[in-house]
Amino acid sequence: MELTLYNPFRAVSRLVRPERGFLADLFGDDLDSFWGLTDRERAFVPRVDIKENKTNYKITAELPGIEKDDVKVEVKDRVLTIEGEKKEEKEEKEDNYYRVERSYGSFHRSFSLPEDITEDKIKAVFKNGILTLTIPRSKEEQKAKQIDITA
Repeated sequence: MELTLYNPFRAVSRLVRPERGFLADLFGDDLDSFWGLTDRERAFVPRVDIKENKTNYKITAELPGIEKDDVKVEVKDRVLTIEGEKKEEKEEKEDNYYRVERSYGSFHRSFSLPEDITEDKIKAVFKNGILTLTIPRSKEEQKAKQIDITA
């Protein structure tokens, strides 16, 4: 017979971290419905890939179901912000029922840009729900500046 020690914190940790506890086992991945969250209250956060090479940085954002005119890209003080609004409507008609689901909401993602970029040459392309931003790196080497110390 194997002796196991009782750990009173194990039960508490399973409640505090439901993704590893009995609530996840009971409800699976749909814990939002357990907590009573509606589609509108679940935030849409676009998935983003960031890559770099010697000449540029590339940010690719997945924006399914969003039109180009509903997306805005802005750079200010070396912070790049992608923001927009998602408007989605699903309609089903059958002989014995009619259902319409709507999903609306705004989103934004912000990224701090490194110093070696050329802000005025950033290019944005939107195609098939994918936003691709190409951010050129500056060809000039960023040099350290000596700061004089005064008494």
